[in-house]
Formats: sequence, structure tokens, C-alpha cells
Amino acid sequence: MIAAAATVATGLVAFATSTPASADTPQLSLDYRCDYPLIGMQDVHVDISSDIPDTTTAGVQNPAFNIKAVSTIGADTTFGLNTMGATTIEGSAKAQAKVYSPDYPNGVGANTTVTLDKANVPASGPFSVNAAGKTPALEFDTAGWGAINVGNLTLTVTPKDAAGNPTALGTLTVNCFQKPGQHNVLKQFYVDDGKTPKPPKPDPVDKPVTGPTEYGNPTYPSNPHEITLTYMCPYPLIGKHPLSVKATIDYPATVKVGDYAPPIHIKSISTTDDGTVEGLNALDPAPATIEGSAKATSTLIVPEITGYPDNGLKAYVNLPIAKTSIPATGHLEIPAEGDAPKMVFKTKGKGYLKVNDIVLTMTPRLADGSPQPDIGTFTKTCVQDAGQQNTIASFDIVDNTTVPHPAVTGLTAGTPTDTTVPLSWTAPSGATPTGYEVYNGSTKVADVPAGTTSYTVSGLSASTKYTLGVVAVYSDGGKSDPATVDATTSGTQPQPPAKVTGLTGTPGTDKVDLKWDPSANATSYEVYNGSTKVTETAATNFTVTGLQPSTKYTFGVVAVNKDGKADPTTVEVTTADAPKPPPAAVTGLAANGPTDTTIPVTWNPSTDATSYEVDVNGTKVADNITDTKYTVSGLTPVTKYTITVYAVNVNGKSDPASIEASTGTTPIPLPQPVTGLAVDGTPTTTGVNLKWTAGKDAKSYTIYNGSTKIAENVTDTKYSVTGLKPSTKYTFGVVSVNDAGQSSPVTVDVTTPDEPGNPPADVTGIVLASAPDATSATIKWNPSSGADSYEVTVNGKTDTVKVPQDTITGLTANTKYTVSIVAVNKFGKSKPATFEFTTGGNGNPGGKFAYTLAGSSFVKAANGTVKLTGGIQGDVDSSGKFTGSLTLNKTSGTFQLLGFIPATADVDFAQQGQTTGTLSGSSLTSNSKMIVKLPSVKVFGFEVGGGTTCQTTAPADITLKSTDFNQASGGNLTGTYTLPSVSGCGMLNSLISALTAGPGNTVAVKLTKAG
Repeated sequence: MIAAAATVATGLVAFATSTPASADTPQLSLDYRCDYPLIGMQDVHVDISSDIPDTTTAGVQNPAFNIKAVSTIGADTTFGLNTMGATTIEGSAKAQAKVYSPDYPNGVGANTTVTLDKANVPASGPFSVNAAGKTPALEFDTAGWGAINVGNLTLTVTPKDAAGNPTALGTLTVNCFQKPGQHNVLKQFYVDDGKTPKPPKPDPVDKPVTGPTEYGNPTYPSNPHEITLTYMCPYPLIGKHPLSVKATIDYPATVKVGDYAPPIHIKSISTTDDGTVEGLNALDPAPATIEGSAKATSTLIVPEITGYPDNGLKAYVNLPIAKTSIPATGHLEIPAEGDAPKMVFKTKGKGYLKVNDIVLTMTPRLADGSPQPDIGTFTKTCVQDAGQQNTIASFDIVDNTTVPHPAVTGLTAGTPTDTTVPLSWTAPSGATPTGYEVYNGSTKVADVPAGTTSYTVSGLSASTKYTLGVVAVYSDGGKSDPATVDATTSGTQPQPPAKVTGLTGTPGTDKVDLKWDPSANATSYEVYNGSTKVTETAATNFTVTGLQPSTKYTFGVVAVNKDGKADPTTVEVTTADAPKPPPAAVTGLAANGPTDTTIPVTWNPSTDATSYEVDVNGTKVADNITDTKYTVSGLTPVTKYTITVYAVNVNGKSDPASIEASTGTTPIPLPQPVTGLAVDGTPTTTGVNLKWTAGKDAKSYTIYNGSTKIAENVTDTKYSVTGLKPSTKYTFGVVSVNDAGQSSPVTVDVTTPDEPGNPPADVTGIVLASAPDATSATIKWNPSSGADSYEVTVNGKTDTVKVPQDTITGLTANTKYTVSIVAVNKFGKSKPATFEFTTGGNGNPGGKFAYTLAGSSFVKAANGTVKLTGGIQGDVDSSGKFTGSLTLNKTSGTFQLLGFIPATADVDFAQQGQTTGTLSGSSLTSNSKMIVKLPSVKVFGFEVGGGTTCQTTAPADITLKSTDFNQASGGNLTGTYTLPSVSGCGMLNSLISALTAGPGNTVAVKLTKAG
């Protein structure tokens, strides 16, 4: 699952020329050889059409005419586009064309540029691209026959990736040469002056053009390369696991400018860790095989790529992965093979091929061939571990010549500093260079003139090893092989940040929420949308906004600190679909044949509606109606109603459609008076709440204060009157109303209360009336001015007393209490006054104790319960402090690993030290420390771990409490505790520890008096 890279460009072609008004549509088909960057000569076929006429008028300027072209791009070019990650192409084409006529017997240039439609690049095979443009406008003065000949082409093409960004090659200029021996006359036409007899049409004359020159295709000696790299892969369900990949290619050490280098064939063997196989086999049902493909990302660095040598071209190679059996244990080895195109280089220098991240698309399958149901087919990016040397091959691109270019000798490095290394060398013997080039690795750092044989390389990092080189340059443009020397700078090496991991994106319709794991040594992070930087932040999350719905984006995050930047980590995210509109409003709403109590309505179907809702006078009476009719029932005779219909679907409700309709002619009776008119609650000084029982046939109610109407159209059977005066008597009336008239009034008298007075003064002078005993205490205080009573509160219990004294009972010995006292009268309460006291003797007999124990413990991380049995015995003193020996019997439990894998475990306990605690009345607190042992752990009934050494790395610290304990009989104890990690448990040691250790575990036991 590893790849090398190559790259490619593509283009397309079209042509045009001139003359006026149309008679037919001329056709011309031509084959070209196009000289692309890196992949060299490739075939393109072009079909050209236009609306140029057969005849034009002398002395009249012809308008521009339409030109169309359809270009067929070959499968080899498609292969190259996919390798570089291009998904679309767009651009323009310029055709060399000449017009021949009696005015221009030697021909006149009529070059035409057309715009290429944006075209999608398929996964494989040829594809077509359309183009269109217009001819230039020309004028002819002399009668006679003319012709238009098409020549060579120049393409300006931009391949773009899935995010719409240009690839590393940017916009390409591609020269296309017409293959020899073809007819290249697009159109013959006649210039008519209205007086010269028209001669017969001559035979078309093809015009020669410059043909293609092919690149050399030599045979290279075998030169294999091998590299092993490690990755971290995030598998579904089973989590992240490491992957080791060994990749091999055969690529020459030297290739010549202008000759094809050989195609790249990649072989790889990927090896998982034992945990990956263990996780796959733990699935239920477990898969038997795995298959799919790997999309390997590589970088090609050669001098002709912009930004050399710091930047390269990202290339993608698809490696099919055949069906591979999953073993029962151990690791999994997965072979894969794939290809990248052959390339031709046009600039001398050093080339490098680097291996980067891998995108896996894998399908685990069951024995019957069906996908594993919980995982199915998944696509995940395996991120290369930081700090690895990932260059799989380096090579020299040299002149296609045999002229010797001697190298320098005696290259030595002087004493380095933190940032510099001095170099010196001896000029080549028997040759005279025109100068020298100094290199830091593959990067040229200086040009040194002839006669100078020393240079100090600067700008280096402290405590870093460098390979420095010197190349002799000659007057013919040739260069020698480099002479190199290794040198290490002094000082402390910079610490650039680690590459970001855990990058995920959560999409909305117009935004994506990105988050990632913190990166070692990073002080900030650069966030990119494609190649565009959108922010730099110190946080490990960011929301990218302003996006389009239903669109795939590639986001990148780069860790940054003062010493540099890490390689980018990317994630592809597709934004959510935009919300769809609700259905259209219904039309044709009509009422048909009302009765005294019903009104039937109908309407026309609404586009996209799945159901309908009917409202009457603003209240919904029916929904989920799938028909286009409904009968509203339960209505009042001779009454007008507003009926509204809404169309409904999953996206919401339509605008309303409404009509007014009336029921039939049965007379409406007068309403009956209300009954039960009364005051609801207690009147205030300024208001009163009225309530009543509805009068028969009443539609609404009118409210009166004396003879003054204060409210009407009240549909509820209660009403709040406000704006009253204190200490005043009022008579309120309620009248029932409907469309036939109103009832007689019903009245009620109400007197508002007096204005409020002052609450009592605060309590003072709280003291103990006598010394408290173990379970009670009597307190007293000064009388409070204006108090009618007092509220005495302790332990959440409140006593109400009339006199300034109270005896508090039910207390616990030797315990401090805080009493709160509030004075009360009808106008309110005073501020609370507090007093503290402590009860007397313990109340618990000392001596020995012995209890049996039964209960259970729930282990949160493992999602299982362990039964507990045993006992405790010891001594308690008169102050309530106790110590004892706790015995927990060996037990077992059933758990759910990963939430669904059944497991059982035998559990044993070893107390560390004594159980200690305190007993005060019915309150008991205890603390025990226990080593938890796991003699046996089984999954699906098979022994997978445990043993005599499998136990927690530290004692579990368990505190239990009881509030109902009785020393004579026992009581219930509960508590929570944290379970430490385990060790000594065999091959699943880390898994058992991860699935049992942690906080939130609970204990509930009952102690019963022994004997």
C-alpha cells in the first residue's frame, strides 16, 4: 500500500477562420501529437465544424463565424491526469490557420482562439472535450476561389483537483503538431464580385506544417529501490493501529534530458500489528477475508516543477489489493501492486521521489463473501509517522551528451558554528571551470566565481548534520558530478512541531467544524481550504464558513512553531444539502353543502404535498389528511367560520389557503347564565381573580365592575381584575353571550384587604436554656417586637412556636448544629438569626462487632456487575472510632467489552491494612483498601488472559457510607470508587486495563449482625 508518482497534463484543440453568410457546415478531422510536460508526446484527435459559407461578396467585410471542435483525449493522458489527482480540465486552444484567395495568394494568418468547456476526467479510458469560438472578420476584393487551411495548435490548459484548485503544474502550455500526410483544408469558398464569370472549383491544396519530433526511448539497466515506512491507520470500531509498509520500485540512477524514463511499477507488502487482527476477529460476526485498494500519495521533485526543490508535484497511484485471508492470531500481510506513467524530463538537475500518506478503501468480508455488517466498506487515511526518511528514489537528470566535465577534488569542511560550515576544495585537474555551484543537499545555495575555491554555507540549523556539495560548471553549460562532504553544526537542534493527527470535519450546509489532536511542540496551526490559507490559530479547532452546500472540500492543518512547520494533514468533507422548500399552497379551496353542524370542503392537490392540515378559526382540527377533501363537524348552526387548509411535507407547511363559510339555519338559543361565580384564591389590595362554570350555549362572556363593562369577548371561564383600591367593597358581574344575544348577569361581592403592615423585628439573644444531652437541646431568645410566632429550623426540620423557646430532639451525640430562627407575623418574616451548639455524649456502646456482608459492585468501564459476599469483624471505642478486618469472598462477573463482546472474569480480593471509620448514632463512614485480582478472563468462553499475576497496579481506595446504621442489627452502605489499571494479565493486558480501569464504579452492600 505504497506508491511512487508521476504527472501529466492534457489539453484540447479547436480552430476557426473567416467569411460571411452560411450555406453548409464544413467538417475536418485531424490527428495531432501534443508535447505535454513530463509525459511527452501524446495523441489527440480533433473534429472541427463551422458555419462558414460557400460564397462571399467582394468588397464586403465578413462577420465572425462560429467554430466548434470536439477533441478526444487518449487513455494514456487520462492515466496521467488521475495520477496527479486532477478531476477536471479547462482552458483554451489557439489554432494556426491561413486563408488563401486571389487577394492573398501566399496566404494570410487567421489564427483563432477558442474556449474549452470544463470537462470531467474519467477514472480510465479516453474522453472528449468540447470547445467553441469565433473566426476573425476578413474582407476580400478580388473575385476567385479561396481556401482555409488548418495548421498546428497551442493549448493553454489548467488541470484542477476535486476542491477546484490547480495541480502543482499550474496552467500548462502544450504545443500540438499535425501528423504528416493529412488533408488540412477546412473550407473552399468563392469570392463573387457580381461580374466575373465563376470558374470551376479547383482541387483542394493541402499545406505542409511542422511535424512532431519524438523523444528517445532508451533501455535502462535495472536499479531497484526499497523503503520501509510506518503509519497510523484509524480503522472503524477497532480504533487506531500501526501499519508497516515495505515498497519497492526499479528506477535508474541517471536519466537523460529529452529521453523517456521508464514507467514506474510499484510493489508493496503492508504488515498490520497483532492488535489489528485481534480487533477484526473480535467482531461479531468475524470477517474471514479483506480486500480493496490503496490510493498512495507521493511527491515528485524535479527542476522543471515550480518551487523546486522545496515543493513538488503531488501524485496518486491506485494499488489494487487482492482478497487476503485474515489469520486467527498474529499479524496480517497484504500485497499490492500498481503503476505510474513513464516521464520525460527537459531540465538538468536532481530528481527525487517521496512517499507520503495512504488512503485505504477496504471491505472485510464474511466466509460467504458478504461484507461484515457493522463495518461494510470503509475509506480511511493512514498518516505517515513523523520523522521518517521517505525518499524512495533519487536520480540525476543529465545532458544528452558525452562531453566530460571533471569534478573538484579535496572538498573539506572547516570548523562549524551553530549556523555555518566553511568549505574549501581543489579545482579540477586539466580543466578550467567557469565557476562553481555550492549545494546543501539537493538545494543550490551559492554560485562561486572561477578562481575561488572556498565558501561558507550559512543559515543552517544548530546541532544538525548536513551533506554539502560543490559542482564545477563549464562554458558549454555542462556540470560535473558533485563532490560532497558531511558536516554537523554545533549547538542545540531546532524542534519543529509534529504533524497534526486526528483531523476530522463535521459539515453543515455552509460551514465545516474542524478539530484535531494537539501536536507536539506546536504553538499555532495554519488552516487551509484547498491551497488557500484561511486562518492561523492556537486552538485545536476552527469553523470554516462561507461554503457552498453539497460540495466536496479538502481542508488542511499545518502545525507551526518558531523552528518551522510540519507537513500538512488533510481531510475531505462534503457539505450538507441545502434545506428544501415546503410544498406549494393549495388552490381551488371551496365549501360544498353545509348543514347545521358541518361544512364539507374540497381543494386541488398541491405539488410535493404528502398530507394536509385543516384549521377552523385559527385552531387545528385535523392533520395527516391524504385526501383532497374534509368535512368539518361539531359546528354551531347559523355561524360563520374561517376554514384554512395547509399543504404539508417533510420540509414544512405551505402558505395558508382560507375561505369563509356558514352553517345552516337552525335557530340559536339564548345563552344560559353562568353558575358558581366566585373568587379564585385570595384577593390582593389591588386585584382579584374571578372564576365561574360555563353557561350553556355561551360563546363568550362580558365582565362588569358594578355597572361598568370592563371586558368582553372573554372565552375562558376565569378573569383577573386589576387596578383596585385596598379596603374597598366591589360587586363584579358576568354575562353569557352568543350570536343570539346575552343572558342575565350573575354577581359576586368582593372586599379588597387592608394595606400591608411591617414584619417583626429580628431575633436576638439566642442562648442554651441548659446543657444539651446526646439527642436533644433547649434554646431560648429575647422576644421580637411585632412577632406572632417563631420558626426554628435545624437539619432541614422546622418547628413553629408561639413563645421564644424551643426544645430540639432527634439529634446525634457529639455533633455541632446550626439553628436558624425567624420571627413571623401576618405582614412577613424577619431576617434569620443563627446559633451553633454541640450535643453531648456519643450514645454508641463500645466493644467488639461482627457482621456478615452481601451486595454487589458495578464496574462502569466494563459495563458489568460483580456479586459481593463476606464479612467484617473488629472493635469500636466509646468515641465511635472503629477498626476491623474485611473479608470478601472470591466471585465472578459478566461484562460487555466494547459494548457488545461478552466476557467473564473470576475476581479475588486482598485487603491492604485494616478497614477504619467512625460511627455516630445512625451515621457510619468506612474506608478499605483492596488489591483486585483477575485469575481468569474469558471471551466467548475462551481463556484470553488473567492468571496469578493479573491484578491492579495499586489498591482500590473504597469509602462507604450509611445513614440508617444500627450497631445492634446492621444497615445498608453505598459508595463510589476508582479502579486502578491492571498488569500481569497476558496478551490482552492493555485491553483488559483499558476496559476496566477508571472512575464511576459503585458499591452497594448490606451488613447483618453475625450470630
